[in-house]
Amino acid sequence: MTEDRRKNKKLTQDDVKKILNREQLNALIESQHFGWRLRFIRRPLFQYPVPVLYNIKIDKVGIMDPNGHVNFDVKLEVRSSEHATS
Repeated sequence: MTEDRRKNKKLTQDDVKKILNREQLNALIESQHFGWRLRFIRRPLFQYPVPVLYNIKIDKVGIMDPNGHVNFDVKLEVRSSEHATS
């Protein structure tokens, strides 16, 4: 059995700014105007961070690529224990 690396630690604004690149930060700010919020950031080893966005009004999830493009047409199951950052 592998160890679960999740810490359920809420990210601060400064943490997010350190993890995401400029394109991702700009896309995040823009998407917030449409009800999307950063739910968490996946950080796979040796790969770019993957911000996961959630819109509670339409109960939908989106994932952001390194260029800031967001794919809202994904089927991603999110555990309720994963906390929002904002």
